[in-house]
Amino acid sequence: MLLAAYLQRAKAVVITFTDTHMALRILHAVRQVSETLPVIVRTLDDVDMQTLRQAGADEVVADVMEGSLMLASQALMVLGVPLNRVLRRIRTVREHRYNLFRGFFRGVSDNGDGLDEAQQLRLWSIQVCSGAASIGRTLGELKLEDLGVEVKAVRRHRSKQGGSGRRFYR
Repeated sequence: MLLAAYLQRAKAVVITFTDTHMALRILHAVRQVSETLPVIVRTLDDVDMQTLRQAGADEVVADVMEGSLMLASQALMVLGVPLNRVLRRIRTVREHRYNLFRGFFRGVSDNGDGLDEAQQLRLWSIQVCSGAASIGRTLGELKLEDLGVEVKAVRRHRSKQGGSGRRFYR
């Protein structure tokens, strides 16, 4: 099947089976065709990382690790940590974990575009309380963009007494 998919002309192979035995079989077949073709393998956790690397995988990406990184980054953003600091931390973890990320070229955006942390984008959760001037008005009427505010989501909670809405701004 790999030959029918033109494996010999591929520039890289990504194996996404979470079954290590099947991934090893595919990896072995790829290595019979090419010893130098980059192969990235997905796995559920770290248990079989070394086995997959020894079998010829250039990189092994564990779902648990990536899921944890995303969960941590979301939590940090909700807590108001500047986006660039969150991205920098994730980049550092990935550089130490994945060989392919080591030594990559850093661009201007990796340094925060010249902005200090006080100027970096942040995610804030704002609860609109009864009596607020924004109640009954559309987002367009509030002209939040003039204040440098970008609305990412609106969550409404209506109680029997009328309740209040919860709005998320950045």
